[in-house]
Amino acid sequence: MSDKNQVSLQGNFVKKPVWTEFTKGKSGGVATLEIAMNSEFKNRAGEKAEKTAFMTVKVFGPEGKKLVDKMGSWEKGANNTFKGIDLKGRFRMDTWKDKETQKGKKGFWVEANPNEIELSNKGYVNGKNSLNIAGRLVDNPVTRGSGENKVVTFTVVSNEIYIKPELQGKSREELDAVPVKEKFDQKTVFVECLLSGKRAGELEGLKKGMLVEVGGGIEQKVSKAMVDGVEKSFNNVQLGVAYVNEAKQKRKNEPLVSKENKKGKGKSK
Repeated sequence: MSDKNQVSLQGNFVKKPVWTEFTKGKSGGVATLEIAMNSEFKNRAGEKAEKTAFMTVKVFGPEGKKLVDKMGSWEKGANNTFKGIDLKGRFRMDTWKDKETQKGKKGFWVEANPNEIELSNKGYVNGKNSLNIAGRLVDNPVTRGSGENKVVTFTVVSNEIYIKPELQGKSREELDAVPVKEKFDQKTVFVECLLSGKRAGELEGLKKGMLVEVGGGIEQKVSKAMVDGVEKSFNNVQLGVAYVNEAKQKRKNEPLVSKENKKGKGKSK
């Protein structure tokens, strides 16, 4: 089964998009965008506050090249034709091993759907930043504090089967000619989630291995790491949970049942 993985972003460009051709015999390429999403919220004191999250977005195939060409000679702070972007896509994760510490590292980005991108010549004062993802709990939720200071953290692992990026944008006839084993790939994403305050009680009864669907805003934590001798910045993120689907209904520690299994053996493992 392919788990749910949907991202909606609405933000402003912070640098000119870059087009990179594929190597190692692959045709096509990818456009890399850096966008900022501004949002307003009320802090615990009830005061109005603002925060900005940054995200790397990639657009594969011909539509990515068209987007870079359309942006032209974009410069930060200049009177550019396009200032913002509204898009939908999927959450992605890169993993690698640090050559010095030999510890595992990870960074996150968004793979945009080429058919769901809209450029804005005005930009966005208040952006949009949401992730809806379904998967299994890696461990039992961990609770810290109590009352309004109560915080629950948990990690969801999500698997998705999808058409390989280098094949996206091709016609149905062209895709039909590609062998199934060469057409699809699978991505696994681990998302750290956080639910705070009185609503943290919604997670009572959830256990490791249960199938859940969560949604909320992407909270960013930027880190730097050396990759092949070059220092790069990576988005390490945490999902500020707005809802946990079906969590209130499940209090008996049984796994949530997937749609495919409801008519079959029942509980998913």
